[in-house]
Amino acid sequence: MSRETQTLHIKFEVGLRHTSNNGHVSGSHPDTTNTTANQFVKVYPNPAKELLNLAYYATTNGQVVFELRNQLGQVVLSNQLGGEQFIAQFSTQSLSSGLYYWQLKDSQRVIKAGKVVIIQ
Repeated sequence: MSRETQTLHIKFEVGLRHTSNNGHVSGSHPDTTNTTANQFVKVYPNPAKELLNLAYYATTNGQVVFELRNQLGQVVLSNQLGGEQFIAQFSTQSLSSGLYYWQLKDSQRVIKAGKVVIIQ
């Protein structure tokens, strides 16, 4: 594991439940990826009130997009992101309270998907 990867690994694991000796993160948090040195995705807080945060480090192919969909499957937020590591904040003030589904994807695959509750 490179020094750069180790730094990101430690930075992103703050607040997670357990990291084993082999670098995998475990816990019951619904929006956390079981992590290897090559991938990490976290969408927080859950529930979210005014802001939704995204932090990721993943090997990607092409443009990375974060999408948020309502319960009808309609895209209510879509943002193109840059590179293999990124931290972003999205305003949720224009969204109604409820359950939403998120996806982080690149041109070839869904990197990670999950659910988040918005409370207004």
